[in-house]
Formats: sequence, C-alpha cells, structure tokens
Amino acid sequence: MEKRKCLIFLFCLILCYSLFQSIARAQSPSQASILSHGSITYSPSNVNLAVIPDDWGQYKIFGDVRYDGGPQIAHVDLIVLHNSDVSIRIDAHQVGVDPNSYREVDGDFIQVKPGDHIVFKVWIKTGHSTLGQDGVSGNGGFMLFDYYSATHRLHEHSSDNPLSDVQGSDKWNTYLNDPTRYVPFNSDWTLRTLDTIVPSQIWDDTTGQLATVSITGIIPVLQASGYIVPPNHLQDGGQVWFADAVLYINPT
Repeated sequence: MEKRKCLIFLFCLILCYSLFQSIARAQSPSQASILSHGSITYSPSNVNLAVIPDDWGQYKIFGDVRYDGGPQIAHVDLIVLHNSDVSIRIDAHQVGVDPNSYREVDGDFIQVKPGDHIVFKVWIKTGHSTLGQDGVSGNGGFMLFDYYSATHRLHEHSSDNPLSDVQGSDKWNTYLNDPTRYVPFNSDWTLRTLDTIVPSQIWDDTTGQLATVSITGIIPVLQASGYIVPPNHLQDGGQVWFADAVLYINPT
C-alpha cells in the first residue's frame, strides 16, 4: 500500500512538472509577441530628434560635426557650454578653402507629413561681429529646417518666421529685418523656437511657384549668418554657438 501511494505521488509530481513546462512554453511566445507589438506601436512623439551633438553633422560617424568634405569650420565645442552641455560652434567661412559658404550644420532627414506638429527649439549664443555690426538685424545665428518632397528640397522654414512657408523670394525683405529671426551678434544664450504645423502646400524654390507635390520630410539646420552685407559684399565671420536643441514631431 505504501509503495502504491509513493508511486501515485511521484506520478502526480511528474504530471504537474509537465503541465508547468507546457504553460511556460506557451507563455513565452505570447510574451514576446506582446513586447514586439509594443515596440512597433510605440509613438516617438516625445523623443528628441535633434540631440547635440549626436544628431548633427554625422557626429556618430566622424566624432565631430561636419558639412560636406574638405576643411571644416563647424565643431563640437567642449568649452563654451550651456547648462553644462556641449555646444556646436560655427567659425568664419574661408572663401576658396572650406565648402561651407552658408556656415551651417545639418541634422538627419526626418519623415513628416502635412498636418504634423513640429516643435524645434535651440539655444543660440553669438560672438562679436567681424564687421563691427553688433545688433544689426540680418546678422547673427539662427535655426531652420528645409522641407523636402520625395524627390527634392522644397523650401525652408526659419525660426519665428511664418512667412517662409507660403512666399517665395519676396519674403526676404520681410524677415531679414525681423529681429526675432536672428540672435544678433554680441548676444548671450538666447532661446529660439519654431513651432508650426506642416502645411499641405508650400513654395517650391525649384519651380518658383507653390509646390504640386506633398511634403515628405524635413532636414533641420543650425546656421551662422551667411548674409553678404552691402555695400562691400563682405560676409560677417562672427562665431555662433548652438546648444540644447530639441525637435519633436507631434509632441504630447
């Protein structure tokens, strides 16, 4: 009798262990499926897409920010900081030496569509004007992003500049005299914000008319003044720094 009881007890243990293993194996794929589904449906709306320096000028490849090939005038600055964070510095353009005549650093291509809400913020600091024009609008540091179709660049949207979405070359006279667009030379850290909804129609710089194609993406840009100052047509070479950039698509 005792032997029979032991055999029954042992059989029960084996049966319970087998059932437990089956349940564990059944749960594993289910759990993996849930985790996978979660990563697929996760919204990146509160992910910063413009971290300095990681998301700028192919920093992850070169270990410094770059614009095209050749000698560089843009660099990660470990000395000029904002809230203890490193900045990106743009120096003077050297005509005939470096390729960066627009004095810019570009971010990654980011997919967007009409109706998306874009919030782009950057802290900007400027040095002294090399032309002695501190405080003159049209000279300093600013940020923007370029709208793209599936085939080509369409138009830019500059900081605090609502006109650049819908007008062509005639918009220049308006926003070159808009002090909210630039951070003038000889300015301490200043926050600039671009907060906009991707339009359904925008100016196409290639055709010189409103675009007939849809916006599919943007490339964010940090830029020191590339404006050629009349009447001598000289380019101001004052240094400009950018820090703590954030760019969100459809933030919650």
